[in-house]
Amino acid sequence: IDDKSKYSKKCLYLLEYLIAHRHSSVTQNDLIELLWPEETSENPTGALKTLLHRTRALLKNIGLPKEIILQRNNTYLWNNLFPCTIDIEEFEQLHQKIKLTNESDKLHSLYEHAFNLYTGDFLPQSAYESWVVPINTYYHSIYLKLTYDYIKLLISEYDYPAISSICCKALSIDNYDED
Repeated sequence: IDDKSKYSKKCLYLLEYLIAHRHSSVTQNDLIELLWPEETSENPTGALKTLLHRTRALLKNIGLPKEIILQRNNTYLWNNLFPCTIDIEEFEQLHQKIKLTNESDKLHSLYEHAFNLYTGDFLPQSAYESWVVPINTYYHSIYLKLTYDYIKLLISEYDYPAISSICCKALSIDNYDED
């Protein structure tokens, strides 16, 4: 799905939102406000239904079933019966495992996996959307905390080449962090 046409952009934006909130239902009114915040339409419900139809058609074209987006009582949701792996959820799980692990070998592996997953902004093409900013900030703060904690561990092990590598990647992601 590309973001070249006006319709594809809205479809992609709708998908981003539904996937990011895939564990909850989203009301029809919330989606209308999200997708057309400043616009007034005579038939916003019809516009939403048309967009959902187009989005389902795009998903069908790439081999996904149209039932991947469900509608129930004026709410919409991502159908979690279909297997879906999302990197932010995996990153969050790694963060939790790191907090509970004391074994050095496991910690190194968990940190490395988390750093490989984190590549920068959450949904970079939508990074300045009002619903994306807090999510982006949340995961970025976790990334920075993991970076600081891993560097402390590496300092205790005198692993300066690894520290240098971690710092170089961190600076490429956030070149304004002075620490």
